[in-house]
Amino acid sequence: MVYLNSTDGLSYQKLRDLNKDVIGWIDVYGTKIDYPIVQGQDNAKYLNTTVLGEYSTAGSIFLDYRNSKDFSDFNNIIYGHYMAERKMFGDMEKFLEKDFFDQHKFAAINRNDLPSFGITFFAFIKTEGTDQEIFSPAVSGKENKKALIQYLYDKATFSRKMTISDQDRIVLLDTCDLTVTNGRYILAGVLTEKVEPNPFKEERPSQQLQSFTFNLPKFGLLQFLIIIWILLVIFYLIQKIIGEKKKDAKNDEK
Repeated sequence: MVYLNSTDGLSYQKLRDLNKDVIGWIDVYGTKIDYPIVQGQDNAKYLNTTVLGEYSTAGSIFLDYRNSKDFSDFNNIIYGHYMAERKMFGDMEKFLEKDFFDQHKFAAINRNDLPSFGITFFAFIKTEGTDQEIFSPAVSGKENKKALIQYLYDKATFSRKMTISDQDRIVLLDTCDLTVTNGRYILAGVLTEKVEPNPFKEERPSQQLQSFTFNLPKFGLLQFLIIIWILLVIFYLIQKIIGEKKKDAKNDEK
C-alpha cells in the first residue's frame, strides 16, 4: 500500500527512504488529518521542519521524543500545529462541536512495516501547555495510569464512556488553542489492535496510489491546460514560419 502525501505528492515509501525519522502515518477519519508521523531527538526540530527536512512554519506531525517509536508506552503524545485551511492539526477545532465529536470516533496509525493500530477516541480536552499531568509520557504503575485516565475524563469537554485499564495504551493528539494564552486542544484515544474501517472514505479523494506520477491535482488542471494551449500556439507559429520560408525559397528559385 502506498500513500500520497497531501502536501508534496511523495509516496509514503519514498518519504521513509528519504527520512529515517518517519515512523508511521496517522489518519483521523472524517478530517483532513492524514499525515506522516516523525520523531526527532527532541521536540524542537519538527516544530518548523517538514518531513523532507525543509523549513516550514507548519512543521510536521511528530511523536514526543521521550516516547518509544513503537507506541509501546502507556501515554503516547503526538504533536501538530494548528494551521489555517484545515492543515496539519487544524481540524481538531471541529471537535469543539459535540455532534462532530460524537460522529468521529476512530482513527488509524500505519506503522511502516509493523501492524497498524486503530484509535478509538474517548475525550476532547481543553487545557494549558503547562499541564504536566497530561504532557508526561513516563507514566508507570497501575495507580498512576488509572489516575491519568480519570484526570483526562475529569478535564474533558466531551467524552464517551469506555472501559480503559492500565493494560491499555492511550494516544494524545495535541495542538494549539489560539483562543487563550498557551491553550491546548487534546484529542485522547485508546490504541487498539483492530483498525476500524473508515466510514468517511468516499468524502475525499483516495490517497492510495499504485505508483507516484505527476501530481496533476496539486498542480492544477487549469494551469496545465493553459500550458498545453501555449505550447500548441508556439508549435503552430513555428510551423507557419517554416512554411512561409519554404514558400519564399521556392519563389526565389523561380
